[in-house]
Amino acid sequence: MGVKRLVNADLSKGDKIQLISMTDPYKIPSGMMGIVTSVSEVQGSKIFGVKWETPDGKPVGSLSLIDDINPETGKRFDNWFKIVEEDDEEELSERYLTLTKGQILRESKKKFLKSF
Repeated sequence: MGVKRLVNADLSKGDKIQLISMTDPYKIPSGMMGIVTSVSEVQGSKIFGVKWETPDGKPVGSLSLIDDINPETGKRFDNWFKIVEEDDEEELSERYLTLTKGQILRESKKKFLKSF
């Protein structure tokens, strides 16, 4: 049995995640692992409280993820992988797009249309 990484999938308390990027000035480094400790909504944005640790299990601290788009930049505030067991693959494959690291990097370099 293996794991899948779902990009910016909806999170629930207890979910395992891996950080891709964070915009907070006191941000957690990319690649850190975490456990969702709380889910709330503030002014229409979902906020996920996360307890962070290094990949080898050393505690880093707690800092929340924001599931929303920054109106100034048009980009997401924070990005993460939700870590799921492959047993859940059938149910999840119908709801989420799974990308490899290379695919994510290629997609992030593409330019979007400036006008429609």
